[in-house]
Formats: sequence, C-alpha cells, structure tokens
Amino acid sequence: MLDRPALSYGLFHAQVKPNKLYGIVTTGITFQGLNMDIGHLRHTRWVKNDDPQAAINNKPELTQNGKTAAQNRWITYNKLRGQYSSAMEHAVPEQLGTSKNP
Repeated sequence: MLDRPALSYGLFHAQVKPNKLYGIVTTGITFQGLNMDIGHLRHTRWVKNDDPQAAINNKPELTQNGKTAAQNRWITYNKLRGQYSSAMEHAVPEQLGTSKNP
C-alpha cells in the first residue's frame, strides 16, 4: 500500500470552568478536561500491485462482493487506518492530561 499524508487539521480544546464566588471569578479556573477532533485527516493511498493476474489478487475471498481484489484490499486498509486514527484521537489527550506520581 502506498500511503502519503496530505493536508490534515483538527480541533483540540481544553475545557475549563471559572471559580466564582457570588458571580465573580475569584481564584482562577478549574480544569475540566480535554477534547480532540481531527475532522480533516487526508491521505493519498493506493494499492502497490493492482494487477488482477498477480498472486496477491488471486484470492477468491477478496472478490466475493463483486469488486476487484485490489479495491477490497484498499477498502480494508482504509478501515483499519480509520480505526487507528480514532484510537489516537483518544490516546493523545489522555497522555497529555494525566500526570504520573512517583
């Protein structure tokens, strides 16, 4: 699989709540949490070998849905990368927002 990153961007928010006494901010803020949403993750991807006669594309289970084996390999790869990207959206803020005490 050829996988080249393209322009990607998203949002990262730190949620805070002001500490108030009688409606006036007194002692600063309280940290509430983190939120990350990478809504525009772009890549240029293509299967290295899309020759229908190649050994890697001759597996019958890859063509059962009427698409070529190369198309199904591309689809499977994109699904796996999407799941990985979603996991990273969760893992990165989690590591940034936690502290390790000795």
